Amino acid sequence: MRDRVWDPKKSTGKGRTKSWRTRTFVYKRLGKMICKSMHFRHSMHRLSELKSLALITFIVSAALIPVSIASASAAPGPTLIAERPHYVLEAGDLTLFIVDPLTPDSYYTGQRFASSAMVAQALWKGQPILAEWTENGITSTHDHVGGTAEEFDINGPASFPAESSDGPFLKIGVGLLRKSPEQAQEPYRFFQIYERIASPAFRIHQTNPREIIFEENLNDSLTGLGYTLKSTVSIHEDSQGFTIHRELTNLGRETLRTEHYSHNFLRVGDRPIGSDYRVEWNQAIPLESEKTPDEATQLTPTSLSFEQGVIENGIYFFSELEKNLQLEMYFALEVKDAGLRLEIKPSRPVTRVAIWGGPKVICPEPFVLIEVQPGETEKWSTGYELKDVAQAN
Repeated sequence: MRDRVWDPKKSTGKGRTKSWRTRTFVYKRLGKMICKSMHFRHSMHRLSELKSLALITFIVSAALIPVSIASASAAPGPTLIAERPHYVLEAGDLTLFIVDPLTPDSYYTGQRFASSAMVAQALWKGQPILAEWTENGITSTHDHVGGTAEEFDINGPASFPAESSDGPFLKIGVGLLRKSPEQAQEPYRFFQIYERIASPAFRIHQTNPREIIFEENLNDSLTGLGYTLKSTVSIHEDSQGFTIHRELTNLGRETLRTEHYSHNFLRVGDRPIGSDYRVEWNQAIPLESEKTPDEATQLTPTSLSFEQGVIENGIYFFSELEKNLQLEMYFALEVKDAGLRLEIKPSRPVTRVAIWGGPKVICPEPFVLIEVQPGETEKWSTGYELKDVAQAN
């Protein structure tokens, strides 16, 4: 088992522990020496491969080897996740690129989405099916994400202080945050930057090439807020999909109520969102829109498709289900030109739905409610299953 741990309380500089800073220096020096002799370019992706080679060559302790061992052939050209520290799970025709949240130069350092277990990109038979959204390269922005990108409490955590208060609040997956005096009168906004009081301590370990486990822990005795979140990303035995399994434990003094969803940035290959795409779901739900949809958008209670061309103006549909109504739902993206169907299956009943999209991605977002009593643990998961269109029909 390869195991990496980061505790923000013991960090120096920009969040790096002394041991991590030392090994980073060694990696870079050894990598540059090998690159020079072998005429390789000094890209982060290539250096990631050379780290293991350098360690073996110079017999450095195996305890310093990071989990990230991405191969150059796996990435379909220059992508942002390939240029940042990351992990790779690979089996059969499926390859997952997963964000490494432990490094200051991580793919995502913002305050909206959970930084652990983020599958920023997934490849199926060499073509992307879960895609990167951003292209700006600014990792601290709230939307520098891609793929499965998960968020807790998009409308504000239950611990978010009332207006006129600037007390601390807990954003699961991000940390303990606090409003500034200037923000005291403002409601919660997911794109807002707040003061970060404490970050979770992380542990990441991997026992085989098909599975990786992220564990994060934050417990603040002063506020009585705390949690542990264990997220396991695993490729299915038949290599026709993967599952993200979560276990949330309440370390706080009060009941922990949270709303969770995955953004699911879907795009197959380089195909822009348009007539090749169809999204469907198994329960008839009334979807509303905040703006007039594109004329090419065809919406029914169980499907969304596009008659022609590419979505130019973007779309956003949502459905607030009736109070106490929860539905067993799944969503499916079908791209007939690619011969592919991707099904997204939450393990818990869905309480509300959003579908967001634009020229580059289409995003079905099922929301679930989680309630955890002090000292208790709740479990749920999201499955992603891949099928050939002929097989699915």
